[in-house]
Amino acid sequence: MSPPDDFLKTIQRMSRKDLGQLNKSQYSRAERRMINDELVRRSDERKANKSTGKTKSRHPETSSWSLYPELLGNVDNKLKKPFTFYDVDDGGLPSLKEYDTFVTGDFQCSKRCSSRGWSSGKIAISIRLYEGDQYNARIYHQRCRRCNTVRRPTLDAETFQLLMGPPLDARAIF
Repeated sequence: MSPPDDFLKTIQRMSRKDLGQLNKSQYSRAERRMINDELVRRSDERKANKSTGKTKSRHPETSSWSLYPELLGNVDNKLKKPFTFYDVDDGGLPSLKEYDTFVTGDFQCSKRCSSRGWSSGKIAISIRLYEGDQYNARIYHQRCRRCNTVRRPTLDAETFQLLMGPPLDARAIF
Protein backbone atom coordinates (compact mmCIF):
# COMPACT_ATOMS: atom_id res chain seq x y z
CA MET A 1 0.00 0.00 0.00
CA SER A 2 1.19 3.49 -0.78
CA PRO A 3 1.38 6.18 1.93
CA PRO A 4 -1.75 8.01 0.65
CA ASP A 5 -3.70 4.74 0.79
CA ASP A 6 -2.49 4.13 4.35
CA PHE A 7 -3.50 7.65 5.36
CA LEU A 8 -6.94 7.24 3.78
CA LYS A 9 -7.51 3.93 5.59
CA THR A 10 -6.45 5.60 8.85
CA ILE A 11 -8.90 8.49 8.55
CA GLN A 12 -11.70 6.16 7.44
CA ARG A 13 -11.29 4.23 10.71
CA MET A 14 -11.48 7.42 12.81
CA SER A 15 -14.67 8.53 14.48
CA ARG A 16 -16.39 11.59 13.03
CA LYS A 17 -15.59 13.54 16.19
CA ASP A 18 -11.87 12.69 16.06
CA LEU A 19 -11.75 13.44 12.34
CA GLY A 20 -13.31 16.87 12.90
CA GLN A 21 -10.83 17.69 15.67
CA LEU A 22 -7.70 17.06 13.59
CA ASN A 23 -5.33 20.03 13.31
CA LYS A 24 -5.32 20.21 9.53
CA SER A 25 -2.39 22.63 9.40
CA GLN A 26 -0.12 19.73 10.33
CA TYR A 27 -1.02 17.82 7.17
CA SER A 28 -0.03 18.19 3.54
CA ARG A 29 -2.47 19.68 1.05
CA ALA A 30 -3.32 16.23 -0.34
CA GLU A 31 -3.97 14.89 3.17
CA ARG A 32 -6.16 17.91 4.05
CA ARG A 33 -8.17 17.25 0.90
CA MET A 34 -8.61 13.59 1.92
CA ILE A 35 -9.78 14.66 5.39
CA ASN A 36 -12.29 17.11 3.93
CA ASP A 37 -13.52 14.56 1.39
CA GLU A 38 -14.06 12.01 4.15
CA LEU A 39 -16.00 14.54 6.25
CA VAL A 40 -18.20 15.43 3.28
CA ARG A 41 -18.76 11.76 2.43
CA ARG A 42 -19.89 11.02 5.97
CA SER A 43 -22.12 14.08 6.04
CA ASP A 44 -23.80 13.08 2.75
CA GLU A 45 -24.15 9.50 3.97
CA ARG A 46 -25.81 10.65 7.18
CA LYS A 47 -28.26 12.92 5.29
CA ALA A 48 -29.15 10.12 2.88
CA ASN A 49 -29.78 7.65 5.69
CA LYS A 50 -31.81 10.13 7.71
CA SER A 51 -34.08 11.28 4.92
CA THR A 52 -34.75 8.16 2.90
CA GLY A 53 -34.04 4.95 4.75
CA LYS A 54 -33.72 1.97 2.41
CA THR A 55 -33.38 2.62 -1.28
CA LYS A 56 -35.68 -0.11 -2.56
CA SER A 57 -37.98 -0.73 0.33
CA ARG A 58 -39.77 -4.04 0.66
CA HIS A 59 -42.42 -1.98 2.42
CA PRO A 60 -43.19 0.80 -0.05
CA GLU A 61 -45.91 2.18 2.21
CA THR A 62 -43.21 3.24 4.70
CA SER A 63 -40.80 4.66 2.14
CA SER A 64 -41.21 8.16 0.73
CA TRP A 65 -40.04 7.33 -2.83
CA SER A 66 -39.32 4.52 -5.28
CA LEU A 67 -37.19 3.85 -8.33
CA TYR A 68 -38.96 2.40 -11.37
CA PRO A 69 -36.23 0.72 -13.46
CA GLU A 70 -38.82 -1.26 -15.43
CA LEU A 71 -40.41 1.96 -16.74
CA LEU A 72 -37.37 4.16 -16.89
CA GLY A 73 -35.61 1.62 -19.07
CA ASN A 74 -38.11 2.62 -21.80
CA VAL A 75 -36.76 6.16 -21.64
CA ASP A 76 -33.35 4.95 -22.86
CA ASN A 77 -34.82 4.51 -26.34
CA LYS A 78 -35.69 8.22 -26.44
CA LEU A 79 -32.18 9.47 -25.71
CA LYS A 80 -29.81 10.43 -28.51
CA LYS A 81 -26.82 9.25 -26.50
CA PRO A 82 -26.93 5.91 -24.64
CA PHE A 83 -27.39 6.29 -20.88
CA THR A 84 -27.43 3.54 -18.28
CA PHE A 85 -30.07 3.35 -15.56
CA TYR A 86 -28.36 3.73 -12.17
CA ASP A 87 -30.53 1.52 -9.97
CA VAL A 88 -28.90 2.40 -6.66
CA ASP A 89 -29.79 5.63 -4.90
CA ASP A 90 -28.05 5.38 -1.56
CA GLY A 91 -26.00 8.56 -1.52
CA GLY A 92 -22.85 6.66 -2.49
CA LEU A 93 -22.39 8.30 -5.88
CA PRO A 94 -23.15 12.03 -5.90
CA SER A 95 -25.32 13.23 -8.76
CA LEU A 96 -23.85 15.75 -11.17
CA LYS A 97 -27.16 17.41 -11.92
CA GLU A 98 -30.78 17.08 -10.88
CA TYR A 99 -34.05 17.97 -12.59
CA ASP A 100 -37.40 18.05 -10.79
CA THR A 101 -40.73 17.70 -12.60
CA PHE A 102 -44.08 15.95 -12.25
CA VAL A 103 -45.80 12.89 -13.72
CA THR A 104 -49.33 11.50 -13.47
CA GLY A 105 -50.38 8.24 -11.88
CA ASP A 106 -52.83 6.37 -9.70
CA PHE A 107 -52.72 5.32 -6.06
CA GLN A 108 -54.53 2.46 -4.34
CA CYS A 109 -55.12 2.58 -0.63
CA SER A 110 -55.25 -0.41 1.70
CA LYS A 111 -58.33 -2.61 1.93
CA ARG A 112 -59.01 -1.29 5.43
CA CYS A 113 -59.35 2.31 4.22
CA SER A 114 -62.70 3.65 3.01
CA SER A 115 -60.89 5.33 0.11
CA ARG A 116 -60.40 2.98 -2.82
CA GLY A 117 -57.70 5.17 -4.28
CA TRP A 118 -57.07 8.35 -6.20
CA SER A 119 -55.42 9.75 -9.29
CA SER A 120 -52.85 12.50 -9.22
CA GLY A 121 -51.71 14.76 -12.00
CA LYS A 122 -48.83 16.02 -9.92
CA ILE A 123 -46.56 13.24 -8.64
CA ALA A 124 -43.11 14.66 -7.89
CA ILE A 125 -40.16 13.10 -9.68
CA SER A 126 -36.43 13.92 -9.41
CA ILE A 127 -34.28 12.86 -12.35
CA ARG A 128 -30.57 12.66 -11.54
CA LEU A 129 -27.55 12.53 -13.83
CA TYR A 130 -24.46 10.64 -12.59
CA GLU A 131 -20.91 10.21 -13.83
CA GLY A 132 -20.40 7.66 -16.57
CA ASP A 133 -23.61 8.62 -18.43
CA GLN A 134 -25.89 7.09 -15.80
CA TYR A 135 -29.24 8.40 -14.59
CA ASN A 136 -32.14 7.48 -12.35
CA ALA A 137 -35.37 9.00 -11.14
CA ARG A 138 -37.01 9.04 -7.74
CA ILE A 139 -40.78 8.99 -7.93
CA TYR A 140 -42.24 10.25 -4.68
CA HIS A 141 -45.14 8.62 -2.86
CA GLN A 142 -48.26 10.42 -1.59
CA ARG A 143 -50.44 10.15 1.50
CA CYS A 144 -54.05 9.07 1.49
CA ARG A 145 -56.25 11.92 2.72
CA ARG A 146 -58.55 9.54 4.59
CA CYS A 147 -56.18 7.24 6.49
CA ASN A 148 -52.88 9.16 6.15
CA THR A 149 -50.85 6.14 4.96
CA VAL A 150 -48.12 6.67 2.38
CA ARG A 151 -48.83 4.88 -0.88
CA ARG A 152 -46.66 4.06 -3.91
CA PRO A 153 -48.05 5.24 -7.26
CA THR A 154 -48.88 3.01 -10.20
CA LEU A 155 -47.35 4.62 -13.27
CA ASP A 156 -48.03 4.05 -16.92
CA ALA A 157 -45.23 3.60 -19.47
CA GLU A 158 -46.96 6.19 -21.66
CA THR A 159 -46.38 8.77 -18.94
CA PHE A 160 -42.67 8.44 -19.44
CA GLN A 161 -42.93 8.51 -23.22
CA LEU A 162 -44.82 11.81 -22.96
CA LEU A 163 -42.36 13.12 -20.39
CA MET A 164 -39.42 12.53 -22.69
CA GLY A 165 -41.11 13.56 -25.96
CA PRO A 166 -39.00 13.21 -29.15
CA PRO A 167 -35.38 11.99 -28.98
CA LEU A 168 -33.22 14.44 -27.08
CA ASP A 169 -29.90 14.90 -25.38
CA ALA A 170 -30.56 13.99 -21.74
CA ARG A 171 -28.10 16.65 -20.61
CA ALA A 172 -30.48 19.27 -22.06
CA ILE A 173 -33.04 18.64 -19.32
CA PHE A 174 -30.49 19.36 -16.66
